[in-house]
Amino acid sequence: MKKIFTLLTSILFVFGLMGQNTGIKSELRGHKSEVFKILKTIMTNNPEFSNQVFSVRETKQAMDSMIYEEFHEFDEGWRNDEKQVFFWNENGQEIMNTTSGWMYEEQQWYDYFKTEISYDALGRLSEMLTQQRDGGDWFFISKTVFAYDTKSNITATMSVWNLESNTWLDYVKYEYVFGTDGKLEEISIYGNFDTPPVWQNAEKYEYTYNEDGDLQNELLLWWDEETNEWVNHEKYEYTYDGIGIISMELWSSWNLVDLVWNTSSKVTFSHDDYNNISGYTEYWWEASINDWLVEEKCDYSYNNSFAFDQLLLPASQSMYFYTFDFIIFRHMLLSEVVYESDDENWLEDTRTNYYYSESNTSGVSENKLVKPEIYPNPASNYFIIDLGNSLEPASIELYDIQGKLVLSTKVISNDEVSVAELEKGVYIYKLISNRKTYGGSVIVK
Repeated sequence: MKKIFTLLTSILFVFGLMGQNTGIKSELRGHKSEVFKILKTIMTNNPEFSNQVFSVRETKQAMDSMIYEEFHEFDEGWRNDEKQVFFWNENGQEIMNTTSGWMYEEQQWYDYFKTEISYDALGRLSEMLTQQRDGGDWFFISKTVFAYDTKSNITATMSVWNLESNTWLDYVKYEYVFGTDGKLEEISIYGNFDTPPVWQNAEKYEYTYNEDGDLQNELLLWWDEETNEWVNHEKYEYTYDGIGIISMELWSSWNLVDLVWNTSSKVTFSHDDYNNISGYTEYWWEASINDWLVEEKCDYSYNNSFAFDQLLLPASQSMYFYTFDFIIFRHMLLSEVVYESDDENWLEDTRTNYYYSESNTSGVSENKLVKPEIYPNPASNYFIIDLGNSLEPASIELYDIQGKLVLSTKVISNDEVSVAELEKGVYIYKLISNRKTYGGSVIVK
């Protein structure tokens, strides 16, 4: 079963890119978890999408951590393996997550991976900055910058940090295309093989829906450099019950010799009385016996006292299953236990437990600080920082599009910040005011 979110895959993906000068296109293929991690982040954190499913309740239960465990047969017990912790702003948007590994001898967690998320003035996803820890020091791994066109189509450009040149290198670009009904139509993935960037086709996902608007087919195509055309690679078909609840996913691979689809695997879903997915079972097709072989299964548990719109969920563990079109759960997810098949017996393999705490997401009120503003933007010689009703000093950092720090200073409200010495272009700012972090972009003209 493809995990909802696989951190290790993402890390290996990034390190694979960092070590490649050629063959980048092959590195881009087969990393569906990275493609959909970004999609889920867009869908969960951008107002035009998340408002469709999130209510305006002032108090919510925020998922603040999850602990991933592995079952060890030799001592018949569960052992900590990995933990993720999530942080939120007052608008209910995820602003950072950290990943820790369990050190068995020391019996404690070790933070080794973190991602910081920032938003533009419209509350849209702006940037994800990922760092890894080596000893006591943190170093950059990847940066993903988001851009939006007038049709709400979204481009996410991922760069990796080059330790030799101390610069960001653009490696992969994702383009997410949505229809007028807000449904995902296409994802195009490009690889960069040169500096400055020369984007070349790598792979593409195409989506079709049934008459009820449910996702019916997801088609993955690869770019053939010899023929300069798209060729079939994988296909996912989805089946629903009479009320639009997902019941099965069928996965097929394209046979380049016979030019036909060969069935590879299927996943069947079960549901509880609240229409949450209570579990799944995965099967692989064995051609030699012309039958399905069971591979693994998963059971989910919930707290049905808290409905979907009472939750704050991080993108990596959001309600969206693979794509964003159908929902895993409609209540508070508590645990996920995966079992492996062994001669018709089910053996416990991994377990994930989810933890929540109450969070106030009422936004700005008379007793709350007004969000800082920067103007004019674009700026010529300077811009002004309006800290609202805050009387405390703030700090601001300005980065160029390569991620290089070009300005760092302390300010008070309505201070002018000179940019006369900076080259024309787009800069990313990080503003820390009243122990809160804000982000966005400034154009210098």
